Amino acid sequence: LGRHGTQDLEKMYIIIFYEERNFQGRHYECMSDCSDMSSYMSRCHSCRVESGCFMVYDRPNYMGNQYFMKRGEYADYMSMMGMRDSIRSCRMIPMHRGQFRMKIYERENFGGQSYELMDDCDSIMDRYRMNDCQSCHVMDGHWLMYEQPNYRGRMMYMRPGEYRSFRDMGMSGMRWMSMRRIMDSWTVGYLWNGPPEENRGGLGGGSPNVCIHEYSNISKWLVWCIFIHVAPSSSLSLGPYR
Repeated sequence: LGRHGTQDLEKMYIIIFYEERNFQGRHYECMSDCSDMSSYMSRCHSCRVESGCFMVYDRPNYMGNQYFMKRGEYADYMSMMGMRDSIRSCRMIPMHRGQFRMKIYERENFGGQSYELMDDCDSIMDRYRMNDCQSCHVMDGHWLMYEQPNYRGRMMYMRPGEYRSFRDMGMSGMRWMSMRRIMDSWTVGYLWNGPPEENRGGLGGGSPNVCIHEYSNISKWLVWCIFIHVAPSSSLSLGPYR
């Protein structure tokens, strides 16, 4: 588990920025929001998300184009994501457990057609016959909105709150056509299902089997599972989760 214990995993949000590509040069480790990275480094060409999820921006104060980063390595993120400018600010996305709710509106100031979402929507046109979304109210959870159907194109991070006008937020001329929940399973999740089957006879009830799923590579989406066996001679085994 590296330098962090199991009790700290869900509290840790770590992204490391590097001056040069391939994680070279000076670096800056960030564990929370950062409104202006120029205070720490003049440029950034690669980064590594060790845990959690972050939204990064190509302008200070969380302005400009937005890009979502989950656990993984980004050796040359500008080429990978088609970014023209380097990262200037970043925002940590808290984990959310529980229901997701967001109400979307066709026009600004909560006008026009409206629909409440509780799950992902790959096309508001196909599902609701709604050809635009210009305001919304996020009641529960954290969401990503995309300018094209099927979660494509530019994106915008939405946390709980009222958003009366996307145009006033600097998103003039953009249409938002699909929405997706930011799930705990994109970073670190917990599964409590009792002791391992082979140890049930000797452990007794109540001893947990901790299962930690980590989506560790953005291109291959590998899933790993760590089992901590609570037994007289505790062991730690690491292998692919199936």
